[in-house]
Amino acid sequence: MGYRSSSLQNSGCAVVSVNKKLPSFTICGQIGKAYSGLAEVLLVRRDRKNLSALRILSTEFIDYEQIKKEVWLLRWLSHANIIAFECAFSVNTDIYVLSPFYDLG
Repeated sequence: MGYRSSSLQNSGCAVVSVNKKLPSFTICGQIGKAYSGLAEVLLVRRDRKNLSALRILSTEFIDYEQIKKEVWLLRWLSHANIIAFECAFSVNTDIYVLSPFYDLG
């Protein structure tokens, strides 16, 4: 086991490697599902900061290249109507994508 080496590590936030510590999260609840139910979306608090949405995508069920392309696009897109991207990292077969949580309801 260990961390997957990929271009996701160059996505802008915490670079995860065997020698670095993973970001710590407090799970506050489940927001829902993504990718037709194949990915879980959790409400998390990171280091006592604002709430964030954490998508957990398993490469066992979702194509790794598709996930990599989405992370690349999220990193480069910047617009008021597009949800911002904070970071992405992978552990074993799971890829985690962290975004700000916007409570609009």
